[in-house]
Amino acid sequence: MTGTRWTTVVLLTILILSAVVFAQPKGRDMGGGGIGGIMMLADKLDLTDDQIEQIENLRYDMQKRNIDLKANLEKARLELGKLMREDKKDRKKILAQVEVVNGIEGDLNIARVEGMLDVNDILTETQRKTLEEERRKIGGMHDEG
Repeated sequence: MTGTRWTTVVLLTILILSAVVFAQPKGRDMGGGGIGGIMMLADKLDLTDDQIEQIENLRYDMQKRNIDLKANLEKARLELGKLMREDKKDRKKILAQVEVVNGIEGDLNIARVEGMLDVNDILTETQRKTLEEERRKIGGMHDEG
């Protein structure tokens, strides 16, 4: 029964980690497509030169910060995988490492939301409404496909 129990724990952990990895929006962190998407809409949003500069600076800062976070996340996942492959699994170490992974993922999510809020602060009310309309259009295309 102990072997079956560990197999179940390993499989559940792998499923959870796989779900987390594949659920990550590609190119949507504020270092990638998030701000890039806004920049693609610069004409529709009627961004000023000052706004463009502020958003580009924000994008640079976010990319720089996320490089470190993503590297730390990759190392933490690598360590978790090593712990999971050990013949004699140490439950406390494994669960502690899952917490490390979760913490870094949380930091990335917080950075993404902070970036979105920072961009929101740069835009005017009219620009925010236009951006929301464009996001709905894009979301609608995804829902149909």
